[in-house]
Amino acid sequence: MFGDRRKHQRVRFDGQISIFKQSGDSETVNCENLSSGGIAFKSATPFHCNEQLAIALTITNPKTKQDETIDLICIVTHIVELSYPQGHVRVGVEFYKPEKKKVKLINKFIDFLFDQGYQKAG
Repeated sequence: MFGDRRKHQRVRFDGQISIFKQSGDSETVNCENLSSGGIAFKSATPFHCNEQLAIALTITNPKTKQDETIDLICIVTHIVELSYPQGHVRVGVEFYKPEKKKVKLINKFIDFLFDQGYQKAG
């Protein structure tokens, strides 16, 4: 009825990201999906909407075939409590004012993933 209101196409992606909270806490989690506008991941760590995070996302540059780590500032946009695993949440973050070259690289990586047979995230 309402259709997909998302601004950015998402791809299922299980790469690891490092998350750094302003409190100094950090953790490495598996990404669930990726878009040029943000990431979703599962965590046992509590998060709060509008909380600012720094992340380090490692992707393969499709042009050079080399891994590159992209550092981004993110804002937590939504949190969903999960019934399994117990005590975990799904966290959605939006990239906060990312540099154009970083967005361009993420978009190329997403296109590369689709070319490799990765599925669109629903």
